[in-house]
Amino acid sequence: MAPIGFSDSQLDHVTAAAQQIPPFQRGRFLRRIVNLLRGKSFGDAEVHRAAQAAAQEVRRNRPGRARGCVFPKAPTRRQAGRSPGAVSDEIRDGRKPQDRHGGRP
Repeated sequence: MAPIGFSDSQLDHVTAAAQQIPPFQRGRFLRRIVNLLRGKSFGDAEVHRAAQAAAQEVRRNRPGRARGCVFPKAPTRRQAGRSPGAVSDEIRDGRKPQDRHGGRP
Protein backbone atom coordinates (compact mmCIF):
# COMPACT_ATOMS: atom_id res chain seq x y z
CA MET A 1 0.00 0.00 0.00
CA ALA A 2 1.52 3.27 -1.08
CA PRO A 3 1.74 5.96 1.61
CA ILE A 4 -0.22 9.17 1.24
CA GLY A 5 0.67 12.56 2.67
CA PHE A 6 -1.49 14.71 4.92
CA SER A 7 -1.18 18.36 5.89
CA ASP A 8 -1.22 19.23 9.59
CA SER A 9 -4.91 20.13 9.52
CA GLN A 10 -5.76 16.91 7.65
CA LEU A 11 -3.78 14.90 10.17
CA ASP A 12 -5.76 16.64 12.94
CA HIS A 13 -9.00 15.37 11.34
CA VAL A 14 -7.65 11.82 11.19
CA THR A 15 -6.36 11.98 14.78
CA ALA A 16 -9.69 13.30 16.10
CA ALA A 17 -11.62 10.52 14.37
CA ALA A 18 -9.10 7.89 15.56
CA GLN A 19 -9.84 8.77 19.18
CA GLN A 20 -13.31 7.24 18.72
CA ILE A 21 -11.75 3.90 17.74
CA PRO A 22 -10.32 1.30 20.16
CA PRO A 23 -6.51 1.10 19.78
CA PHE A 24 -6.56 -2.45 18.42
CA GLN A 25 -8.77 -1.35 15.49
CA ARG A 26 -6.86 1.80 14.50
CA GLY A 27 -4.75 0.02 11.87
CA ARG A 28 -7.92 -1.09 10.11
CA PHE A 29 -9.29 2.46 10.46
CA LEU A 30 -6.20 3.99 8.83
CA ARG A 31 -6.17 1.44 5.99
CA ARG A 32 -9.82 2.27 5.30
CA ILE A 33 -9.04 6.01 5.06
CA VAL A 34 -6.21 5.30 2.61
CA ASN A 35 -8.55 3.14 0.49
CA LEU A 36 -11.18 5.89 0.44
CA LEU A 37 -8.67 8.57 -0.63
CA ARG A 38 -6.34 6.59 -2.91
CA GLY A 39 -6.00 7.95 -6.42
CA LYS A 40 -7.89 11.16 -5.71
CA SER A 41 -6.78 14.68 -5.03
CA PHE A 42 -8.16 15.59 -1.63
CA GLY A 43 -8.45 18.58 0.63
CA ASP A 44 -9.35 19.03 4.28
CA ALA A 45 -13.08 18.39 3.72
CA GLU A 46 -12.49 15.12 1.85
CA VAL A 47 -10.11 13.88 4.55
CA HIS A 48 -12.61 14.81 7.26
CA ARG A 49 -15.43 12.95 5.46
CA ALA A 50 -13.21 9.91 4.81
CA ALA A 51 -12.07 9.81 8.45
CA GLN A 52 -15.65 10.02 9.75
CA ALA A 53 -16.86 7.36 7.29
CA ALA A 54 -13.99 5.03 8.19
CA ALA A 55 -14.59 5.52 11.93
CA GLN A 56 -18.28 4.76 11.55
CA GLU A 57 -17.58 1.69 9.43
CA VAL A 58 -14.97 0.30 11.84
CA ARG A 59 -17.22 0.86 14.86
CA ARG A 60 -20.18 -0.75 13.12
CA ASN A 61 -18.34 -3.81 11.75
CA ARG A 62 -16.46 -5.14 14.74
CA PRO A 63 -14.23 -8.17 14.27
CA GLY A 64 -15.89 -11.44 15.16
CA ARG A 65 -19.36 -10.30 14.20
CA ALA A 66 -21.14 -11.06 10.98
CA ARG A 67 -21.42 -8.07 8.69
CA GLY A 68 -24.73 -6.31 9.29
CA CYS A 69 -25.44 -8.16 12.53
CA VAL A 70 -26.67 -5.60 15.04
CA PHE A 71 -27.07 -7.78 18.11
CA PRO A 72 -25.27 -10.98 19.06
CA LYS A 73 -27.36 -14.12 19.23
CA ALA A 74 -29.16 -14.66 22.51
CA PRO A 75 -27.81 -17.61 24.47
CA THR A 76 -30.02 -20.67 24.45
CA ARG A 77 -32.12 -20.84 27.57
CA ARG A 78 -32.59 -23.93 29.64
CA GLN A 79 -36.02 -25.23 30.43
CA ALA A 80 -37.28 -24.35 33.88
CA GLY A 81 -37.46 -27.32 36.17
CA ARG A 82 -35.35 -29.52 38.32
CA SER A 83 -31.72 -30.19 37.76
CA PRO A 84 -30.82 -33.54 36.20
CA GLY A 85 -29.24 -34.64 39.52
CA ALA A 86 -30.86 -36.77 42.20
CA VAL A 87 -34.59 -36.40 42.54
CA SER A 88 -35.73 -35.38 46.01
CA ASP A 89 -38.67 -37.83 45.93
CA GLU A 90 -36.29 -40.77 45.66
CA ILE A 91 -34.02 -39.74 48.52
CA ARG A 92 -35.47 -40.21 51.99
CA ASP A 93 -33.58 -40.32 55.23
CA GLY A 94 -35.90 -42.91 56.76
CA ARG A 95 -37.15 -40.72 59.62
CA LYS A 96 -39.76 -38.83 57.64
CA PRO A 97 -42.87 -40.49 56.29
CA GLN A 98 -43.31 -40.31 52.56
CA ASP A 99 -46.83 -38.88 52.70
CA ARG A 100 -47.48 -36.47 55.54
CA HIS A 101 -50.91 -36.02 56.93
CA GLY A 102 -51.55 -32.97 59.02
CA GLY A 103 -49.51 -29.88 59.78
CA ARG A 104 -45.85 -29.46 60.39
CA PRO A 105 -44.53 -30.29 63.89
